[in-house]
Amino acid sequence: MRILITGASEALGAGLACDLLDRGQLVRVHGRPGATLDALVERGADYHPALLDQPAQVLALCDDIDAIAHCTDVAGVPSAADLDHGQVLIEAALQQQVAQFVYVSSARVYERGGEALKEDQVPAKPKGREAQRRLQLERLALTAGEFGPQVTVLRPAQVLGLADRDWARGLLEQAKAKQLGRRGNGLNRWDFTSAGNLRQALVTLLLEQPAAASGKVFNLSDGQPLVCWDAVNFLLRRFELPAVAEAKTLSPRALYARLRTLRQEARWPDLLDSPFTLDIRAAQEAFGFRPQAASWTALEEYRPARRQPRSGPV
Repeated sequence: MRILITGASEALGAGLACDLLDRGQLVRVHGRPGATLDALVERGADYHPALLDQPAQVLALCDDIDAIAHCTDVAGVPSAADLDHGQVLIEAALQQQVAQFVYVSSARVYERGGEALKEDQVPAKPKGREAQRRLQLERLALTAGEFGPQVTVLRPAQVLGLADRDWARGLLEQAKAKQLGRRGNGLNRWDFTSAGNLRQALVTLLLEQPAAASGKVFNLSDGQPLVCWDAVNFLLRRFELPAVAEAKTLSPRALYARLRTLRQEARWPDLLDSPFTLDIRAAQEAFGFRPQAASWTALEEYRPARRQPRSGPV
């Protein structure tokens, strides 16, 4: 079986490539050239360079591929270009008669908080660009499944650890600028997803190809919600920043920053005072998803970068 992994220069895609190589699979990787892809090639992966905005190159990228794991949109807000790239990839998969397509979306499509959110509870008319683009790509992939490949969409709760390039950074920036304040009693619970549990789900889907997962969307999480502010304060302590323990009234400066952010694009940290948990029973029933890694373990992956020693005379 030959599997194409997009986003393999990032932690999630690279980790998934290693998991599959360890299981003796033939893996083709795509991502930004650099040390990560070089290391995967040394382990036996096939690297096929291609620009995702060039249909002919993407068509060649998908040649002789049995399954695709599209992992490029896990972190951050997908751009209009990312949406176009995903569409080109889906069309190439159809032309090359790829048997399986797994798209890793995000629980951010739900936009607002809620408890035990089910897969059909996405907003009918999303307000944010992120949810709009993710849902559009989800629908493109699922529609393609009507013409050939077995398509599965995953919506993990906030992914923690090395695979996260957005959530923690935004919180740390707000904390350093003294713009991070808690409202309410601070006891609202959040679901998170460890990268290891997400990779476990991907490996199961790619290798076992369960028929019950075809043409469907599944929530994923670690299955044990955390008090959101406990998780945030744990993160802040690892970066030697003071914990946010009490509600604060917004200063004029902080209020202006919040209003300015809302005008531009609603940000995920704005939900910190709301419950956000997912119902993952559909994934458990369809392909036996049983999360093994704990969210606290993934939070321990965050650590400040070590300062490089200065060279030359002191």
